[in-house]
Amino acid sequence: MDYFKILNMKREPFSNSPDPGLFCPSRSHVECLQLLEMAIRLRRGLNVVLGEIGTGKTTLCRKLIQQFSAAEDRDKVEVHLVLDPSFSTPEEFLASIAGFFGLILREALPTERQFKEAIKAGLFTKGVDEGRIVVLLIDEGQKLPDFCIEILRELLNYETNDCKLLQIVIFAQTEFEQAIRRRANFADRINLSYRLDPLSLVETGRMINYRIAQAREHSKAPLLFSWPAIYAVYRATGGYPRAINMLCHHVVLAMIIQNRVQASRSLVRSCAGRLTLLSPVPVRRGSNTAIAAVALAAALTLLALTLNKSASTGVLIGADAQTVIASPTASVVSHSKTRAAASHAPIISAKPVAPQPVVEKAAQPDASLRSTGAPSLLGQLPLDRGKNAWLNFMDIYASSDADLFRFFKQANPHIEESDEAGVGALLANIPAIPTLSGGATMRKSCCIQIDRLEHFEEAYRLFKTVHQADPIGVMLVPYWSSREGLAFVLLLKDRFPDRTLAAAALERLPVALRNTARIIDGWDEDTVFYRGFGETL
Repeated sequence: MDYFKILNMKREPFSNSPDPGLFCPSRSHVECLQLLEMAIRLRRGLNVVLGEIGTGKTTLCRKLIQQFSAAEDRDKVEVHLVLDPSFSTPEEFLASIAGFFGLILREALPTERQFKEAIKAGLFTKGVDEGRIVVLLIDEGQKLPDFCIEILRELLNYETNDCKLLQIVIFAQTEFEQAIRRRANFADRINLSYRLDPLSLVETGRMINYRIAQAREHSKAPLLFSWPAIYAVYRATGGYPRAINMLCHHVVLAMIIQNRVQASRSLVRSCAGRLTLLSPVPVRRGSNTAIAAVALAAALTLLALTLNKSASTGVLIGADAQTVIASPTASVVSHSKTRAAASHAPIISAKPVAPQPVVEKAAQPDASLRSTGAPSLLGQLPLDRGKNAWLNFMDIYASSDADLFRFFKQANPHIEESDEAGVGALLANIPAIPTLSGGATMRKSCCIQIDRLEHFEEAYRLFKTVHQADPIGVMLVPYWSSREGLAFVLLLKDRFPDRTLAAAALERLPVALRNTARIIDGWDEDTVFYRGFGETL
Protein backbone atom coordinates (compact mmCIF):
# COMPACT_ATOMS: atom_id res chain seq x y z
CA MET A 1 0.00 0.00 0.00
CA ASP A 2 1.62 3.23 -1.15
CA TYR A 3 0.25 5.35 1.65
CA PHE A 4 2.44 3.47 4.17
CA LYS A 5 5.49 4.90 2.38
CA ILE A 6 4.73 8.19 4.10
CA LEU A 7 6.13 6.55 7.24
CA ASN A 8 8.93 4.84 5.30
CA MET A 9 7.19 1.49 5.38
CA LYS A 10 7.33 -1.17 2.73
CA ARG A 11 4.35 -3.11 4.07
CA GLU A 12 1.52 -2.90 6.52
CA PRO A 13 2.95 -3.54 10.02
CA PHE A 14 -0.24 -4.43 11.82
CA SER A 15 -2.01 -6.80 9.51
CA ASN A 16 -4.93 -8.70 10.98
CA SER A 17 -3.85 -11.88 9.17
CA PRO A 18 -1.84 -14.52 11.08
CA ASP A 19 1.45 -13.81 9.29
CA PRO A 20 4.27 -15.90 10.84
CA GLY A 21 6.76 -13.48 9.28
CA LEU A 22 5.59 -10.89 11.83
CA PHE A 23 5.61 -13.34 14.70
CA CYS A 24 7.42 -11.79 17.70
CA PRO A 25 6.88 -14.37 20.43
CA SER A 26 6.43 -13.72 24.10
CA ARG A 27 8.05 -15.97 26.66
CA SER A 28 4.98 -18.18 26.79
CA HIS A 29 4.73 -18.35 22.99
CA VAL A 30 8.38 -19.42 22.73
CA GLU A 31 7.92 -22.03 25.42
CA CYS A 32 4.75 -23.36 23.86
CA LEU A 33 6.32 -23.56 20.42
CA GLN A 34 9.33 -25.45 21.70
CA LEU A 35 7.24 -27.87 23.74
CA LEU A 36 5.00 -28.58 20.78
CA GLU A 37 7.91 -29.28 18.46
CA MET A 38 9.49 -31.65 20.97
CA ALA A 39 6.22 -33.46 21.59
CA ILE A 40 5.65 -33.91 17.85
CA ARG A 41 9.17 -35.14 17.17
CA LEU A 42 8.91 -37.56 20.09
CA ARG A 43 5.55 -38.68 18.69
CA ARG A 44 3.70 -38.25 21.97
CA GLY A 45 0.25 -38.05 20.39
CA LEU A 46 -2.25 -35.47 21.64
CA ASN A 47 -1.41 -31.86 22.54
CA VAL A 48 -3.83 -29.04 23.39
CA VAL A 49 -3.15 -25.29 23.32
CA LEU A 50 -5.78 -23.10 24.99
CA GLY A 51 -6.15 -19.33 25.04
CA GLU A 52 -8.67 -16.54 25.13
CA ILE A 53 -9.78 -14.89 21.91
CA GLY A 54 -6.90 -12.95 20.35
CA THR A 55 -4.00 -14.46 22.31
CA GLY A 56 -2.22 -15.58 19.14
CA LYS A 57 -3.21 -19.22 18.80
CA THR A 58 -3.67 -19.12 15.03
CA THR A 59 -0.41 -17.26 14.45
CA LEU A 60 1.36 -19.79 16.66
CA CYS A 61 -0.15 -22.57 14.60
CA ARG A 62 1.15 -21.02 11.37
CA LYS A 63 4.59 -20.53 12.94
CA LEU A 64 4.70 -24.19 13.86
CA ILE A 65 3.98 -25.15 10.27
CA GLN A 66 6.64 -22.74 9.06
CA GLN A 67 9.26 -24.24 11.36
CA PHE A 68 8.65 -27.76 10.13
CA SER A 69 8.59 -26.65 6.50
CA ALA A 70 12.03 -25.00 6.93
CA ALA A 71 13.62 -27.81 8.94
CA GLU A 72 16.34 -30.02 7.47
CA ASP A 73 14.12 -33.08 7.80
CA ARG A 74 11.05 -31.42 6.34
CA ASP A 75 10.56 -34.35 4.00
CA LYS A 76 10.00 -36.55 7.03
CA VAL A 77 7.32 -34.36 8.62
CA GLU A 78 3.91 -34.27 7.02
CA VAL A 79 1.68 -31.49 8.36
CA HIS A 80 -2.03 -31.12 7.73
CA LEU A 81 -4.21 -28.28 8.96
CA VAL A 82 -7.92 -28.13 9.66
CA LEU A 83 -8.92 -24.48 9.81
CA ASP A 84 -12.53 -24.99 10.83
CA PRO A 85 -13.66 -28.32 12.31
CA SER A 86 -17.38 -27.64 12.04
CA PHE A 87 -18.15 -31.03 10.53
CA SER A 88 -21.71 -32.26 10.37
CA THR A 89 -21.14 -36.03 10.30
CA PRO A 90 -18.41 -38.49 11.30
CA GLU A 91 -18.04 -39.54 7.67
CA GLU A 92 -17.39 -35.95 6.61
CA PHE A 93 -14.60 -35.59 9.19
CA LEU A 94 -13.06 -38.94 8.29
CA ALA A 95 -13.27 -38.17 4.57
CA SER A 96 -11.25 -34.98 5.16
CA ILE A 97 -8.56 -36.89 7.03
CA ALA A 98 -8.46 -39.58 4.37
CA GLY A 99 -8.12 -36.88 1.75
CA PHE A 100 -5.09 -35.48 3.59
CA PHE A 101 -3.37 -38.84 3.27
CA GLY A 102 -4.28 -39.24 -0.38
CA LEU A 103 -6.42 -42.28 0.36
CA ILE A 104 -8.93 -43.35 -2.23
CA LEU A 105 -11.56 -45.79 -1.06
CA ARG A 106 -13.17 -48.13 -3.53
CA GLU A 107 -16.61 -47.80 -2.05
CA ALA A 108 -18.84 -45.08 -3.41
CA LEU A 109 -20.19 -44.31 0.04
CA PRO A 110 -17.65 -45.61 2.57
CA THR A 111 -18.87 -46.34 6.06
CA GLU A 112 -17.30 -44.90 9.19
CA ARG A 113 -15.59 -48.21 9.84
CA GLN A 114 -14.18 -48.42 6.33
CA PHE A 115 -12.76 -44.89 6.64
CA LYS A 116 -11.08 -45.78 9.94
CA GLU A 117 -9.51 -48.96 8.56
CA ALA A 118 -8.17 -47.09 5.54
CA ILE A 119 -6.76 -44.30 7.74
CA LYS A 120 -5.18 -46.86 10.04
CA ALA A 121 -3.47 -48.58 7.13
CA GLY A 122 -2.34 -45.25 5.73
CA LEU A 123 -0.84 -44.20 9.08
CA PHE A 124 1.10 -47.46 9.37
CA THR A 125 2.44 -47.04 5.86
CA LYS A 126 3.56 -43.48 6.46
CA GLY A 127 4.70 -43.84 10.07
CA VAL A 128 6.30 -47.27 10.01
CA ASP A 129 7.24 -48.12 6.42
CA GLU A 130 8.23 -44.59 5.39
CA GLY A 131 9.34 -43.31 8.83
CA ARG A 132 7.35 -40.12 8.48
CA ILE A 133 5.84 -38.02 11.27
CA VAL A 134 2.22 -37.30 10.46
CA VAL A 135 0.81 -34.20 12.14
CA LEU A 136 -2.80 -33.06 12.27
CA LEU A 137 -3.26 -29.46 13.42
CA ILE A 138 -6.78 -28.34 14.31
CA ASP A 139 -7.50 -24.63 14.69
CA GLU A 140 -10.69 -23.35 16.34
CA GLY A 141 -10.83 -26.58 18.32
CA GLN A 142 -13.72 -25.34 20.45
CA LYS A 143 -15.91 -26.01 17.42
CA LEU A 144 -15.17 -29.74 17.43
CA PRO A 145 -18.39 -31.75 17.74
CA ASP A 146 -18.43 -34.57 20.27
CA PHE A 147 -18.25 -37.21 17.55
CA CYS A 148 -15.03 -35.62 16.21
CA ILE A 149 -13.47 -35.74 19.66
CA GLU A 150 -14.35 -39.41 19.87
CA ILE A 151 -12.84 -40.08 16.45
CA LEU A 152 -9.62 -38.33 17.46
CA ARG A 153 -9.49 -40.47 20.57
CA GLU A 154 -9.79 -43.61 18.47
CA LEU A 155 -7.11 -42.43 16.03
CA LEU A 156 -4.74 -42.03 18.98
CA ASN A 157 -5.06 -45.77 19.51
CA TYR A 158 -3.15 -46.34 16.27
CA GLU A 159 0.35 -46.80 17.61
CA THR A 160 3.45 -48.98 17.67
CA ASN A 161 5.33 -50.15 20.74
CA ASP A 162 7.32 -46.93 20.63
CA CYS A 163 5.10 -44.09 19.50
CA LYS A 164 1.77 -42.76 18.31
CA LEU A 165 1.28 -42.84 14.56
CA LEU A 166 -0.72 -39.60 14.45
CA GLN A 167 0.39 -36.41 16.19
CA ILE A 168 -2.54 -34.13 17.00
CA VAL A 169 -2.38 -30.49 18.12
CA ILE A 170 -5.64 -28.74 18.95
CA PHE A 171 -5.66 -24.94 19.23
CA ALA A 172 -8.84 -23.88 21.00
CA GLN A 173 -10.50 -21.21 23.09
CA THR A 174 -10.72 -21.85 26.81
CA GLU A 175 -14.26 -23.23 26.66
CA PHE A 176 -12.80 -26.35 25.08
CA GLU A 177 -11.79 -27.30 28.63
CA GLN A 178 -15.42 -28.16 29.32
CA ALA A 179 -15.48 -30.65 26.48
CA ILE A 180 -12.26 -32.21 27.78
CA ARG A 181 -13.68 -32.56 31.30
CA ARG A 182 -16.71 -34.34 29.95
CA ARG A 183 -14.50 -37.00 28.38
CA ALA A 184 -12.05 -38.52 30.85
CA ASN A 185 -10.91 -41.10 28.30
CA PHE A 186 -9.90 -38.26 25.99
CA ALA A 187 -8.34 -36.10 28.73
CA ASP A 188 -6.03 -38.87 29.93
CA ARG A 189 -4.50 -39.07 26.46
CA ILE A 190 -3.36 -35.43 26.49
CA ASN A 191 0.44 -35.28 26.52
CA LEU A 192 0.73 -31.48 26.66
CA SER A 193 -1.87 -28.95 27.75
CA TYR A 194 -0.68 -25.35 27.47
CA ARG A 195 -2.52 -22.09 28.14
CA LEU A 196 -1.48 -18.94 26.28
CA ASP A 197 -1.69 -15.74 28.31
CA PRO A 198 -1.92 -12.12 27.11
CA LEU A 199 1.35 -10.27 26.61
CA SER A 200 2.99 -8.36 29.43
CA LEU A 201 3.69 -4.63 29.08
CA VAL A 202 7.27 -5.20 27.93
CA GLU A 203 6.20 -7.91 25.51
CA THR A 204 3.57 -5.57 24.11
CA GLY A 205 6.26 -2.99 23.38
CA ARG A 206 8.51 -5.58 21.81
CA MET A 207 5.73 -6.79 19.58
CA ILE A 208 4.85 -3.29 18.39
CA ASN A 209 8.44 -2.29 17.66
CA TYR A 210 9.32 -5.60 16.06
CA ARG A 211 6.42 -5.39 13.63
CA ILE A 212 7.30 -1.80 12.76
CA ALA A 213 10.95 -2.75 12.22
CA GLN A 214 9.93 -5.56 9.87
CA ALA A 215 7.71 -3.22 7.89
CA ARG A 216 10.09 -0.26 7.59
CA GLU A 217 12.54 0.45 4.84
CA HIS A 218 15.21 1.39 7.40
CA SER A 219 15.26 -0.68 10.59
CA LYS A 220 17.23 1.96 12.54
CA ALA A 221 14.63 4.68 12.02
CA PRO A 222 13.22 6.42 15.14
CA LEU A 223 10.52 4.62 17.07
CA LEU A 224 7.02 5.35 15.84
CA PHE A 225 5.42 4.73 19.22
CA SER A 226 6.64 6.67 22.25
CA TRP A 227 6.92 4.72 25.50
CA PRO A 228 3.84 6.42 26.99
CA ALA A 229 2.00 5.49 23.77
CA ILE A 230 3.00 1.84 24.19
CA TYR A 231 1.78 1.96 27.77
CA ALA A 232 -1.52 3.38 26.53
CA VAL A 233 -1.80 0.56 24.00
CA TYR A 234 -1.23 -1.98 26.73
CA ARG A 235 -3.81 -0.37 28.98
CA ALA A 236 -6.38 -0.30 26.21
CA THR A 237 -5.85 -3.86 24.97
CA GLY A 238 -4.84 -5.81 28.06
CA GLY A 239 -1.96 -7.30 26.10
CA TYR A 240 -4.06 -9.32 23.65
CA PRO A 241 -2.10 -9.51 20.35
CA ARG A 242 -5.13 -9.25 18.07
CA ALA A 243 -6.42 -6.17 19.89
CA ILE A 244 -2.92 -4.67 19.85
CA ASN A 245 -2.74 -5.09 16.08
CA MET A 246 -6.16 -3.57 15.55
CA LEU A 247 -5.51 -0.55 17.75
CA CYS A 248 -2.01 0.07 16.38
CA HIS A 249 -3.33 -0.16 12.83
CA HIS A 250 -5.79 2.66 13.51
CA VAL A 251 -3.07 4.67 15.28
CA VAL A 252 -0.78 4.38 12.25
CA LEU A 253 -3.59 5.47 9.95
CA ALA A 254 -4.25 8.46 12.23
CA MET A 255 -0.56 9.35 12.12
CA ILE A 256 -0.64 9.36 8.32
CA ILE A 257 -3.77 11.49 8.20
CA GLN A 258 -2.49 13.96 10.81
CA ASN A 259 1.05 14.03 9.36
CA ARG A 260 2.66 12.85 12.59
CA VAL A 261 6.03 11.12 12.94
CA GLN A 262 5.40 9.51 16.34
CA ALA A 263 2.35 8.27 18.16
CA SER A 264 1.63 9.88 21.50
CA ARG A 265 -0.34 8.60 24.48
CA SER A 266 -3.22 10.95 23.69
CA LEU A 267 -3.41 9.74 20.09
CA VAL A 268 -3.57 6.12 21.21
CA ARG A 269 -6.30 6.88 23.71
CA SER A 270 -8.25 8.80 21.08
CA CYS A 271 -8.10 5.87 18.65
CA ALA A 272 -8.99 3.38 21.37
CA GLY A 273 -12.04 5.42 22.26
CA ARG A 274 -13.33 5.10 18.70
CA LEU A 275 -13.00 1.34 18.61
CA THR A 276 -15.97 -0.40 20.11
CA LEU A 277 -14.12 -3.70 20.36
CA LEU A 278 -11.44 -2.24 22.64
CA SER A 279 -12.14 -1.07 26.15
CA PRO A 280 -9.61 0.16 28.75
CA VAL A 281 -8.46 -2.51 31.15
CA PRO A 282 -9.77 -1.64 34.64
CA VAL A 283 -7.09 -0.71 37.17
CA ARG A 284 -7.72 -1.66 40.78
CA ARG A 285 -6.91 1.30 42.96
CA GLY A 286 -4.94 0.41 46.09
CA SER A 287 -4.82 2.42 49.28
CA ASN A 288 -1.24 3.46 48.52
CA THR A 289 -1.34 5.84 45.59
CA ALA A 290 2.46 5.80 45.37
CA ILE A 291 2.28 2.32 43.92
CA ALA A 292 0.44 3.73 40.93
CA ALA A 293 3.37 6.07 40.32
CA VAL A 294 5.70 3.10 40.63
CA ALA A 295 3.65 1.26 38.07
CA LEU A 296 3.91 3.90 35.39
CA ALA A 297 7.54 4.76 36.13
CA ALA A 298 8.59 1.13 36.17
CA ALA A 299 6.66 0.41 33.04
CA LEU A 300 8.02 3.29 31.00
CA THR A 301 11.61 2.86 32.20
CA LEU A 302 11.65 -0.85 31.59
CA LEU A 303 10.42 -0.17 28.11
CA ALA A 304 13.13 2.44 27.63
CA LEU A 305 15.73 -0.10 28.62
CA THR A 306 14.47 -3.00 26.60
CA LEU A 307 12.57 -1.80 23.58
CA ASN A 308 15.51 -0.01 21.96
CA LYS A 309 17.25 -3.37 21.89
CA SER A 310 14.37 -5.01 20.09
CA ALA A 311 13.18 -2.26 17.74
CA SER A 312 15.05 -3.72 14.82
CA THR A 313 15.48 -7.32 15.92
CA GLY A 314 13.20 -9.96 17.28
CA VAL A 315 13.62 -13.25 19.02
CA LEU A 316 12.70 -15.99 16.66
CA ILE A 317 13.31 -19.68 16.71
CA GLY A 318 13.37 -21.94 13.74
CA ALA A 319 12.96 -20.49 10.29
CA ASP A 320 13.74 -16.96 9.18
CA ALA A 321 10.93 -14.54 9.96
CA GLN A 322 10.49 -13.63 6.32
CA THR A 323 10.00 -17.19 5.18
CA VAL A 324 6.54 -17.74 3.81
CA ILE A 325 4.70 -20.95 4.50
CA ALA A 326 5.36 -23.09 1.50
CA SER A 327 5.55 -26.79 2.13
CA PRO A 328 4.64 -29.49 -0.31
CA THR A 329 3.70 -31.66 2.63
CA ALA A 330 1.30 -29.18 4.21
CA SER A 331 -2.34 -29.35 3.32
CA VAL A 332 -5.27 -27.24 4.47
CA VAL A 333 -8.98 -27.80 4.70
CA SER A 334 -11.41 -25.12 5.76
CA HIS A 335 -15.10 -25.24 6.43
CA SER A 336 -16.34 -22.31 7.04
CA LYS A 337 13.84 9.41 36.27
CA THR A 338 16.11 14.84 39.55
CA ARG A 339 19.39 15.77 39.37
CA ALA A 340 19.16 19.59 38.74
CA ALA A 341 20.78 20.80 41.99
CA ALA A 342 23.65 18.30 42.04
CA SER A 343 24.56 18.53 38.38
CA HIS A 344 24.80 22.34 38.39
CA ALA A 345 26.53 22.71 41.78
CA PRO A 346 30.20 23.80 41.87
CA ILE A 347 32.75 21.03 42.19
CA ILE A 348 33.56 20.55 45.88
CA SER A 349 36.80 19.53 47.54
CA ALA A 350 37.99 16.02 46.94
CA LYS A 351 37.89 15.43 50.68
CA PRO A 352 34.56 13.85 51.66
CA VAL A 353 32.19 15.72 53.91
CA ALA A 354 31.37 14.31 57.32
CA PRO A 355 29.22 11.23 56.88
CA GLN A 356 25.77 10.83 58.35
CA PRO A 357 25.20 8.28 61.10
CA VAL A 358 25.33 4.75 59.79
CA VAL A 359 22.55 2.37 60.70
CA GLU A 360 24.34 -0.71 59.52
CA LYS A 361 27.99 -1.04 58.52
CA ALA A 362 28.58 -2.62 55.18
CA ALA A 363 30.16 -6.02 55.53
CA GLN A 364 33.69 -6.51 54.26
CA PRO A 365 33.52 -8.68 51.21
CA ASP A 366 34.49 -12.18 52.34
CA ALA A 367 37.27 -13.70 50.26
CA SER A 368 35.81 -17.14 50.89
CA LEU A 369 32.83 -16.17 48.79
CA ARG A 370 35.03 -15.80 45.75
CA SER A 371 35.85 -19.51 45.79
CA THR A 372 32.16 -20.27 45.40
CA GLY A 373 31.88 -18.19 42.26
CA ALA A 374 30.21 -15.20 43.91
CA PRO A 375 31.24 -11.97 42.13
CA SER A 376 33.37 -9.15 43.52
CA LEU A 377 31.59 -6.56 41.36
CA LEU A 378 27.94 -5.99 40.60
CA GLY A 379 28.74 -4.15 37.39
CA GLN A 380 29.74 -0.73 36.14
CA LEU A 381 28.10 2.67 35.76
CA PRO A 382 29.24 5.71 33.73
CA LEU A 383 30.15 8.69 35.91
CA ASP A 384 28.00 11.80 35.58
CA ARG A 385 29.19 15.08 34.08
CA GLY A 386 30.59 17.62 36.57
CA LYS A 387 30.78 15.22 39.53
CA ASN A 388 33.85 13.94 41.34
CA ALA A 389 34.15 10.50 42.94
CA TRP A 390 32.39 11.52 46.17
CA LEU A 391 29.42 13.12 44.43
CA ASN A 392 29.12 10.18 42.07
CA PHE A 393 29.25 7.81 45.04
CA MET A 394 26.46 9.66 46.84
CA ASP A 395 24.43 9.78 43.67
CA ILE A 396 24.79 6.05 43.10
CA TYR A 397 24.20 4.81 46.64
CA ALA A 398 22.04 7.67 47.99
CA SER A 399 24.33 7.44 51.05
CA SER A 400 27.23 9.29 52.75
CA ASP A 401 28.49 6.21 54.59
CA ALA A 402 32.31 6.63 54.89
CA ASP A 403 32.91 2.87 55.14
CA LEU A 404 30.86 2.24 52.05
CA PHE A 405 32.77 4.99 50.24
CA ARG A 406 36.03 3.25 51.20
CA PHE A 407 34.88 0.08 49.52
CA PHE A 408 33.81 2.10 46.51
CA LYS A 409 37.27 3.73 46.28
CA GLN A 410 39.03 0.38 46.62
CA ALA A 411 37.05 -0.89 43.66
CA ASN A 412 37.85 2.25 41.62
CA PRO A 413 41.56 3.11 41.99
CA HIS A 414 41.46 4.60 38.50
CA ILE A 415 39.11 7.39 39.68
CA GLU A 416 40.84 10.34 41.35
CA GLU A 417 38.75 12.14 43.97
CA SER A 418 39.21 15.47 42.17
CA ASP A 419 38.26 14.08 38.76
CA GLU A 420 35.44 15.77 36.93
CA ALA A 421 34.21 13.06 34.65
CA GLY A 422 32.65 13.75 31.33
CA VAL A 423 29.71 11.70 30.20
CA GLY A 424 30.91 8.17 29.60
CA ALA A 425 34.58 9.19 30.06
CA LEU A 426 35.02 6.94 33.11
CA LEU A 427 33.21 3.91 34.39
CA ALA A 428 32.71 3.30 38.09
CA ASN A 429 33.01 -0.25 39.35
CA ILE A 430 30.21 -1.12 41.78
CA PRO A 431 31.59 -3.49 44.47
CA ALA A 432 29.54 -6.44 45.60
CA ILE A 433 29.30 -5.91 49.38
CA PRO A 434 27.47 -8.68 51.28
CA THR A 435 24.99 -7.48 53.89
CA LEU A 436 25.24 -8.35 57.58
CA SER A 437 21.58 -9.04 58.25
CA GLY A 438 19.94 -8.92 54.86
CA GLY A 439 19.92 -12.64 54.35
CA ALA A 440 18.04 -13.39 57.54
CA THR A 441 15.55 -10.59 56.91
CA MET A 442 14.86 -11.69 53.37
CA ARG A 443 14.44 -15.34 54.29
CA LYS A 444 11.92 -14.71 57.06
CA SER A 445 9.37 -12.83 54.98
CA CYS A 446 7.52 -12.81 51.70
CA CYS A 447 8.43 -10.16 49.14
CA ILE A 448 6.74 -8.87 46.01
CA GLN A 449 9.08 -8.80 43.06
CA ILE A 450 8.28 -6.14 40.49
CA ASP A 451 10.89 -7.32 38.06
CA ARG A 452 14.09 -9.34 37.82
CA LEU A 453 17.02 -8.40 35.57
CA GLU A 454 20.42 -9.93 34.89
CA HIS A 455 22.45 -6.79 34.07
CA PHE A 456 23.29 -4.25 36.77
CA GLU A 457 23.20 -1.03 34.74
CA GLU A 458 19.82 -1.91 33.29
CA ALA A 459 18.43 -2.79 36.72
CA TYR A 460 19.96 0.32 38.33
CA ARG A 461 18.50 2.72 35.77
CA LEU A 462 15.10 1.16 36.29
CA PHE A 463 15.45 1.50 40.08
CA LYS A 464 16.56 5.15 39.89
CA THR A 465 13.57 6.25 37.85
CA VAL A 466 11.13 4.35 40.03
CA HIS A 467 12.85 5.52 43.23
CA GLN A 468 12.57 9.16 42.17
CA ALA A 469 8.87 8.68 41.52
CA ASP A 470 8.38 6.99 44.89
CA PRO A 471 11.42 7.32 47.25
CA ILE A 472 10.01 4.94 49.86
CA GLY A 473 8.26 2.40 47.70
CA VAL A 474 10.91 0.17 46.12
CA MET A 475 14.40 -1.19 46.57
CA LEU A 476 16.92 -2.87 44.30
CA VAL A 477 18.39 -6.04 45.80
CA PRO A 478 21.41 -7.71 44.17
CA TYR A 479 22.00 -11.36 45.01
CA TRP A 480 23.98 -14.36 43.85
CA SER A 481 23.37 -18.10 43.99
CA SER A 482 25.08 -21.02 42.33
CA ARG A 483 21.90 -21.83 40.41
CA GLU A 484 20.91 -18.36 39.19
CA GLY A 485 24.26 -16.56 39.18
CA LEU A 486 24.20 -12.80 39.74
CA ALA A 487 20.76 -11.25 39.48
CA PHE A 488 18.95 -8.07 40.50
CA VAL A 489 15.39 -7.86 41.77
CA LEU A 490 13.29 -4.75 42.12
CA LEU A 491 11.11 -5.30 45.20
CA LEU A 492 8.40 -3.43 47.01
CA LYS A 493 9.77 -2.37 50.41
CA ASP A 494 6.75 -3.77 52.19
CA ARG A 495 7.39 -7.22 53.65
CA PHE A 496 4.71 -9.72 54.53
CA PRO A 497 4.70 -12.43 57.22
CA ASP A 498 2.95 -14.96 55.02
CA ARG A 499 2.01 -15.65 51.44
CA THR A 500 -1.68 -14.91 51.97
CA LEU A 501 -1.06 -11.27 52.89
CA ALA A 502 1.47 -10.95 50.09
CA ALA A 503 -1.07 -12.29 47.61
CA ALA A 504 -3.66 -9.77 48.80
CA ALA A 505 -1.16 -6.95 48.29
CA LEU A 506 -0.29 -8.30 44.86
CA GLU A 507 -3.92 -8.14 43.82
CA ARG A 508 -4.01 -4.44 44.75
CA LEU A 509 -1.24 -3.60 42.31
CA PRO A 510 -2.15 -1.89 39.05
CA VAL A 511 -2.58 -4.15 36.07
CA ALA A 512 0.64 -2.90 34.47
CA LEU A 513 2.63 -4.29 37.41
CA ARG A 514 0.49 -7.26 38.31
CA ASN A 515 1.20 -9.06 35.05
CA THR A 516 4.95 -9.29 35.75
CA ALA A 517 5.06 -9.05 39.57
CA ARG A 518 5.27 -12.22 41.64
CA ILE A 519 5.62 -13.34 45.24
CA ILE A 520 9.00 -14.57 46.51
CA ASP A 521 8.82 -16.70 49.64
CA GLY A 522 11.96 -18.78 49.25
CA TRP A 523 15.59 -18.44 48.24
CA ASP A 524 18.31 -20.95 47.43
CA GLU A 525 20.31 -21.99 50.52
CA ASP A 526 23.58 -20.60 49.14
CA THR A 527 22.07 -17.21 48.18
CA VAL A 528 24.33 -14.25 49.01
CA PHE A 529 22.56 -10.89 49.38
CA TYR A 530 24.48 -7.69 48.66
CA ARG A 531 24.11 -4.12 49.86
CA GLY A 532 20.99 -2.92 48.11
CA PHE A 533 19.87 0.37 46.69
CA GLY A 534 16.93 2.22 48.22
CA GLU A 535 17.11 0.47 51.58
CA THR A 536 19.70 -1.06 53.90
CA LEU A 537 18.85 -4.70 54.26
